[in-house]
Amino acid sequence: MDILGYEVRLIYLVFGLILFLILTFFAFLSRSGLFYTITLRFSCPTPDVMPQRVAYILAKGPYKHAGMLVRQTMDVSTNSKIFAIYYDDPSKVPQTELQYLVGCMLPSADSPQSEVLVTHMEKFGYTIHTFPKCHNALITEFPNYTAVSLFLANWRVLPEITRMMEKRKHTEFPLLEVYTHNYIKYIVPVDNMAKFYVSGITRRQKTHVE
Repeated sequence: MDILGYEVRLIYLVFGLILFLILTFFAFLSRSGLFYTITLRFSCPTPDVMPQRVAYILAKGPYKHAGMLVRQTMDVSTNSKIFAIYYDDPSKVPQTELQYLVGCMLPSADSPQSEVLVTHMEKFGYTIHTFPKCHNALITEFPNYTAVSLFLANWRVLPEITRMMEKRKHTEFPLLEVYTHNYIKYIVPVDNMAKFYVSGITRRQKTHVE
């Protein structure tokens, strides 16, 4: 009887451990954004998430390599908000030809820290640029709490954005990702879209004009 009781307790222990691991796994995926409700909206992006005066560096190749530039920009810039712009659809353009940039937001030109930061970023090969104000953009966000969040965002958010933009006859568009502490902000500028194609980026086809 003692042996049988021990075996029963062991089975309960193993079952409880498996259940705990399953619940922990689902809690992790939930925090990563698996069940997050994605809401797309057209509105005017707020200045704190919309890049305007920036320092950026261009790149070409698989988008999975963008993370290295993001980390580099975080190291080089001083507490600046980091962003990226992706220009090509990886389902239509070869991986080696994908175009993107990574950069950081700069303070306004009249800020005391502005010129110091500009000189600092230029020393590391970054280009200084000013984007136009955007009054209408497709905007959404996704949690950025874990290392899995970005993979889930690529799987869940990007198809939704593509479908929405194709409904508006945009088969090519710049997709901005702005990285905040807890969220990735996704922004597609609708007005002044052409002006978000910086020098060195090839537009592969003309887009519908709003």
